[in-house]
Amino acid sequence: MPYLPAEIHRIIAQYVHREDLPSYRLVNRQLYDIGTEELFSTIVSHYSTASIDRLKELSANERLRRHVKTIFWDTNLWSLNNVRDFHEWERYFAHRAEIDRMHNADFDSRHLYTSGYTQLSQNRREWEAYLDRVTDEKKARKALERLQVLGCFQNLRSIHIVHGALLPAHRGLQKVAELFLGALPAPAVLRRGLELEGFNGSPGVEAFLTIQQYCKSFLKKFRLNAVHPCCFSLLEPGAFDNLSSLNIKLSPWTCRNNPSTRSSTIQLMNDLKMFLVRSKQLESLRIDLNRGNATTRGHRAVLSVRQVFGDEHTWPKLRKLSLRNFFTTPESLLLLLSRHSSTLKDLRLHSIGWEKSLSGTPKARPDRSLRPVRSPVWPQVLQKMSELLCLEHVTVSGMVDEIRFVFGWRLNKNDGLAAAITDYLITGRQCPLIAEDVHFDGICESEDSTPESEDSESWSVSTASP
Repeated sequence: MPYLPAEIHRIIAQYVHREDLPSYRLVNRQLYDIGTEELFSTIVSHYSTASIDRLKELSANERLRRHVKTIFWDTNLWSLNNVRDFHEWERYFAHRAEIDRMHNADFDSRHLYTSGYTQLSQNRREWEAYLDRVTDEKKARKALERLQVLGCFQNLRSIHIVHGALLPAHRGLQKVAELFLGALPAPAVLRRGLELEGFNGSPGVEAFLTIQQYCKSFLKKFRLNAVHPCCFSLLEPGAFDNLSSLNIKLSPWTCRNNPSTRSSTIQLMNDLKMFLVRSKQLESLRIDLNRGNATTRGHRAVLSVRQVFGDEHTWPKLRKLSLRNFFTTPESLLLLLSRHSSTLKDLRLHSIGWEKSLSGTPKARPDRSLRPVRSPVWPQVLQKMSELLCLEHVTVSGMVDEIRFVFGWRLNKNDGLAAAITDYLITGRQCPLIAEDVHFDGICESEDSTPESEDSESWSVSTASP
């Protein structure tokens, strides 16, 4: 084997597959040390006694624990709601098989009996394994105080709380979707997180509180994908003050448009805002309100830039900002960007829409013959952004609404229009968004067909300059 400096071997080791690292360490003493460093740099944990025991053993090894820099905490659970005996197990998966059949247009009814869910409903071995896993899972969730060993990892700088459809990544875990879709592969086996509990978010909240208790002071990067916003109401003074990078995606949750739930949602957003304000050293901030995965009316009411960020706070070191699935007004968005214009170099906007008018004047649904929109606001906002900011990287993607859920531009980050917007915001020239290219969304038609009710959406066209 030709001689290579240790620095070169460290670069090579970063590309060695995780399953091959144990063999890589057997080559010689130098590669053993480098492979050990790479193998233990990223740890995956979940709710099981074996996982907690591994963390405890690793923390007790002074030589190994210093290599741990990142932990992925998988908060998916084995537990299925209302499955307490084998008859309920059978009914549960028979129902899942039926749902699977309904969601596949080309699904032949005779194949129902061979689908993965149907096989699973008759599998007593999987049922018995499920009982053991759930028992162990409950035991682990009751023994989270054992995770005080997290404080022993002196070089730990990044924690990812992940929840959803996950796959092993090169290092750690990769989230591929919010939900598991489609039938189970053959042979049919139960997967952790088959019934995701994102709507109550308790596993994610438990993880958040555990991290806050045992390793809040030395973390630099914190990723929450996804958690219920109620965890921010449990924040302790001084928690996470040293974060330089924060990535938050809210779990799919619902807030009906009525006074009681509006009030609780406003309080949850205030708690999130206070959490952000306390993280004074942020250089990178990414927030996804994830409104597309809850009920349609639930997220329209109040989730906006103004509520999450307020009108005054500034992060003096913020260089990268990513906003996904937000509602805003032109004034709120431009005010947020202007407060960070001296430091911001990287901006990502995805599916940003204008809030409905908050004035007391009556509003009517837009006429579907309104094509094109005569005075679109987005071109004016982009012009202001181009004047305010000096960016090195920018993307605008998703549905950029001009009239909420009705008119807008659909932008794929790889298409020509999105690239033209990027070029415009960095170099200036002429704004590529024009009224003639606006997209009409058929959602309006389906909502027009429903009777008006007290919580029905009202619509307006904003044509004022920002």
